[in-house]
Amino acid sequence: MAGAVHAGERPTASVGDGQAVEVSTGAVMPDGADAVVIVERTDRPEEDTVAVRDAVTPGENVMLAGTDIAAASARSRRGRR
Repeated sequence: MAGAVHAGERPTASVGDGQAVEVSTGAVMPDGADAVVIVERTDRPEEDTVAVRDAVTPGENVMLAGTDIAAASARSRRGRR
């Protein structure tokens, strides 16, 4: 494990070949990361080791910021707060 990043934090670790960073739901992905393996598909045989049971492809389990908000709900309407 090269580190961890939680929602609301800026990543301080980066991901290299053969490395992993723990990324909480809603957190920004660190440099070098291109996919997310959900924790249910991993094992932790040792404190600093992660065993990945299923391969992922680039972009898998990743959402771009703001894509979970419908376009019409993102703008404000007159007279509403």
